[in-house]
Amino acid sequence: MHNVRPDNSFDEALADALEFGQREIAELASVVDVAAAVYGEAGAKLVRDGDFDAVMGEFAQMRLRFADELSAHLAEQSKVLSTFNVAFFGRTGAGKSTLLSAFGELNGEAVSPFGASDWTETVKPILWRGCQLYDTPGINGWGRRKSREELEATARKAVETADVVLLCFDTQSQQASEFAKVAAWVTHYGKPVVAVLNVRNPRWRHPARVPTQAARRNMSEPVAQHAENIRVELANIGLDDVPVVAISSRRALFARAATPYQGPAKQNFDDDRDRYGIDYLSRWSNFAALESVLTAGITAGGSQLRLKSLREGVRARLIDEATSLEELRIRLTERINELDRITQRYLEVLGYLETEERSRDLHDDVWHTDLLTLAESARRKPYKAASDGSLLRQVRNLLKPHLAEARNNALRRYKDLEHQAFHEGKTIDAETFAERVFDGGELIDALDRVSTEAAAFLARELSLAGVELRMNDAAAYEKADLNGDAGETADLFANLLRGGGMAGGVAAVAVPFLLGGPLGIAAGIGVGAAAAVSNWFGSNKSRDAVREKAEARAKAARQGRRAIHNTFDDIERQFASGVSTSAWAAAAPLMRPALIELIVLTNLSTDIGALTTHLRGQATSIAQTPPLHFLDTTFRLLDGEDSGGSKGFLLGEDWFDQDESIELSYDTTDSADFCRERNDEDTDALRHAIGEAFAHPEPSSIRGWLRQAAEAAVADEAFVGVTNLAAPLARPAVVVAGDYSAGKSSFIKRMFTEFGIEVPASLHIRADATTDDVHRYEMGRIDVVDTPGFQSRRGDHDDLALAGVRDAALVVVVLHINLLIGDTAALQTIANGMPTGVGKWPRMLFIVNRCDELGVDPLDSTAEYFNRRDRKLTELGAALRSRGIEIDATHIHGVAADPYGSVGMQYPVTAADYDANRAWDGIGALVAALREWVDDDLTRATALAGFDKACSALLVLREDTRADIAAYRNETGKHDSLIAAMDIGLEDANYLQRSLEHELDDVLAAFVTQAVARIRAVAVGEEKDLAEAISSWRNAETEDEVKRFMERATAKVNDWSTTHASTISREEAAAGFDVNLNLPGAASVGGVGEAVGQAAGVAGSVAKFGAQLGKVLGNREAALQIGHFFGHKFKPWGAIKAGKAVGRVGVVFGVVAVAADGADWAFQASKARNWDSKRDAAVEQVESDKYDAVQLLLAEPDGPWAYLNERTEQVRLLRGQYEGRQRAAQQEAERLERRLEVADELITAAQELRGGSGK
Repeated sequence: MHNVRPDNSFDEALADALEFGQREIAELASVVDVAAAVYGEAGAKLVRDGDFDAVMGEFAQMRLRFADELSAHLAEQSKVLSTFNVAFFGRTGAGKSTLLSAFGELNGEAVSPFGASDWTETVKPILWRGCQLYDTPGINGWGRRKSREELEATARKAVETADVVLLCFDTQSQQASEFAKVAAWVTHYGKPVVAVLNVRNPRWRHPARVPTQAARRNMSEPVAQHAENIRVELANIGLDDVPVVAISSRRALFARAATPYQGPAKQNFDDDRDRYGIDYLSRWSNFAALESVLTAGITAGGSQLRLKSLREGVRARLIDEATSLEELRIRLTERINELDRITQRYLEVLGYLETEERSRDLHDDVWHTDLLTLAESARRKPYKAASDGSLLRQVRNLLKPHLAEARNNALRRYKDLEHQAFHEGKTIDAETFAERVFDGGELIDALDRVSTEAAAFLARELSLAGVELRMNDAAAYEKADLNGDAGETADLFANLLRGGGMAGGVAAVAVPFLLGGPLGIAAGIGVGAAAAVSNWFGSNKSRDAVREKAEARAKAARQGRRAIHNTFDDIERQFASGVSTSAWAAAAPLMRPALIELIVLTNLSTDIGALTTHLRGQATSIAQTPPLHFLDTTFRLLDGEDSGGSKGFLLGEDWFDQDESIELSYDTTDSADFCRERNDEDTDALRHAIGEAFAHPEPSSIRGWLRQAAEAAVADEAFVGVTNLAAPLARPAVVVAGDYSAGKSSFIKRMFTEFGIEVPASLHIRADATTDDVHRYEMGRIDVVDTPGFQSRRGDHDDLALAGVRDAALVVVVLHINLLIGDTAALQTIANGMPTGVGKWPRMLFIVNRCDELGVDPLDSTAEYFNRRDRKLTELGAALRSRGIEIDATHIHGVAADPYGSVGMQYPVTAADYDANRAWDGIGALVAALREWVDDDLTRATALAGFDKACSALLVLREDTRADIAAYRNETGKHDSLIAAMDIGLEDANYLQRSLEHELDDVLAAFVTQAVARIRAVAVGEEKDLAEAISSWRNAETEDEVKRFMERATAKVNDWSTTHASTISREEAAAGFDVNLNLPGAASVGGVGEAVGQAAGVAGSVAKFGAQLGKVLGNREAALQIGHFFGHKFKPWGAIKAGKAVGRVGVVFGVVAVAADGADWAFQASKARNWDSKRDAAVEQVESDKYDAVQLLLAEPDGPWAYLNERTEQVRLLRGQYEGRQRAAQQEAERLERRLEVADELITAAQELRGGSGK
């Protein structure tokens, strides 16, 4: 007899545990209060109402829930501190209520009378030796009366307050989902556990009924295998050294139950007590081992168990809350990053705001400061963005080309006005100058176009539609008085640029800049300037008069042109400034909420980070309690016996050598007749079920459908595979499927013996997941297929089993008596099908195996056994219907393939080995029905199996086609934004090219203006001075200014390249092009690179183009992912260098000089009727030289224009290639849609033949 500490030690241990618990609960309450207080302070600063209320509300709810749940937990713990608490936890039907009733010596009424699932629906406590034992609702049930979720929530609550948990398993199987819940509910809260294995085999540890040692060992082997599986799985979730105690809960209840007995199997209860006695039943139930293990553990460390339960419960909740907060913070971070990117993008487009501008556009009245400063403070770093945003750069690029015509027209009109004034001797005042030179309508039109395009850019970049862009102040036309009477008063030249221009009474010219918005604003562009006003006597022949007239005209030429250029430059500056101000005014209402949300969420995230650290710190501060291992106390209980001795004690293997001779006798006459009657009824039902299963569809109908499929295959070879699979199979397959350890292999073994076929050596019988592949065995005219079990925690077993079912003519689903527990998805798939496979119903039989474990001995109570069996089969029908599987009751049958496990792994084996229980085990009826089917014509079976395969192939084809259509449609759609991005890049390049051309013209215009003024000042007859004046604009200063311009132009081209390379590469990355798509008609790779190389025109600048733009423009990361689409490796673009272009400026000016020297302007001038005409010809020559210089610089092969042209040509060619790819994808999608229509028609026809909706 094993040593157990005396009762007073157990009682003292309980008393100590309760006392320690009372003190500990006060300590834990203090920890909880501190944590709740810190939680309450989090998220309190800079709180605002807004669209982010949901996040703040979620945090507030978490804070409230945290305080409530911890308080409730401590309250629940306080309620049960007066007792030591043990919870029974496990799957429904595992025998928890039976075991609890045995512990409490109850009368059995708490036990399900017929073994129904989900019988216990509430937590039921009983007292045992000063401890409170809690029966809980079983997990993984099918929800007989209450939902699984509701039942499991009730069970979890009981587990959370328990000091010890008894994990209850049975010998049906242990499922993956069971251990998952143990990990989530038991291990997570650090609960000490003892595992109980309820052995359902009624002959296990029943020496009076199993006389031979070999049979006893045979029955104990699967018990040991189940126990080992439990130990391994528990170790996998962190529960090491857990004792697994095997007991017969039913026999323990029969031994300990109070009378009068009100539980199930009353006849068996009475018979067993009369026949064997209470002592026998108690001893051979192995209940004493379980009671000893539990008692020894509590005696050895009751206080330790109580403290661990209390501490780990609070610790787990603190850590859980910290984890939940971290998950919230991750979501917050994602939103914060999104808001951060939005803000960064706004600043990149609109420009970084300095302090004064922030106060103007982003001031917040609630927080009394600007939002951008708060945002930068919250994120702890400033934003990196240039003061001039991309909008301003874009507007400047637009202004030059759009105002070029108006500027040139103004210069042309000025030349005409100048000529008229000095040739006709007229005085042109400032007002006339403005009126004759500037065209307000022309300016309005040009600026309106810029406004429209700038607004489109803003809408595109920031999704700001209807933005009103306007200038800050009215830009004034500069005015020049052209005094044809120059010479009378030289002192009036001081008034050449009369300040302001508005004093002359010139009305402002209204220029609206409405860009799609509801408001319009008019910015007046005033015309005003100062001019030298002096009298000019047209015919004065004195040298002073001639000189004065020349000087006046020279100054008028210089100042007039300057006035025009200054006016247009001012318009551009003021318009650009107005655009920035207007854009910020429009963006601010959208940006403010984003910034407010960013500030609030960033501060909240910071608080959550600190709170999480605090909660984890509080969890760490709770004292650690050393774990108490029940296995250790069990070894001490056994006085250090070896593992074999402990195994014999825990698993009840001490019955092998025991002699319990009890003379047993049965009156089997009535029983045999009853069994024969039930066998006949079962045989008829199964014959009917199999007959109906193969009645439809008719073979002729299948042949008609196949002809339709063959016609489809002629038009589309994709259907060839469908028709090929439709050929009848050579041998019909009966596939056996079900959960692991349901007894599938034992069932197949029995079938072999009944059909007189030798059992294959590869057919193994074990309690764990033995079958790890699909095995096909010949059995007469059919094949029997054994499949891996479902829910085995073995990675691919479910998939292998489902694959094995596809070819089945008949599917036999084997279930244990707990029926549908855990995950039933695989079973639902087999019956009802899925999008890629047809369901097998009605060619299915559902076999409830191991009916010998229903809790009633068929030999003692035959009628009660069949009554229980019938109830179990009816329950299965209800459970199947709850899972959407509608079946006929005749397709459900109950058997005991290997009654009491008496054959087990025995080899060889014959049908005679099962004779002792053949009358009631249900196998005879099933074998008779199957034999009749096998002996009949199997043509229909093979045809239907082939039809199934064809239909499944068709379903796969349909799903693949749908997926391909979606992929091609997606391919088509994602090209839109990419092509649009390329179009934008090309459009911007066009504006940049024109802008740079006009900017270069402006650079040269200042020097040309000086040259023209000098020409006009040359005295009559001074040919040499005139020639020098003509070439005076080509000087070192001009070259330096042009070189500086070339550097600026190069930078702008690089900026264009970087901006649009990034944009287009992002579009490519976002599109995630499927490089495996088979696009008929797509451009071949080879010619593309060559064509682009020729178009580029610059050898070596970009080697072999053809990959997506990310590659071409230097996005190497994107390029490496997608570059293989075209099959080339390409040298990425780098930034172009200004050095060569700058170095060539002098050469260009030399070419212009040579051309100018050879010009025939002097010859033309000699024909002129007077000196003024010569000067006019000289002016024309200067302007012609300037035009030539511009054209030469534009054509410079190392200049920015050449690179810009090269790169835009590459983008244009790539755009064409993407457009072709898009067209190819569209055409392929349309072709596949026609295939889908045909497939749908065939599937609909097949469903009508099968008589159901199908999948």
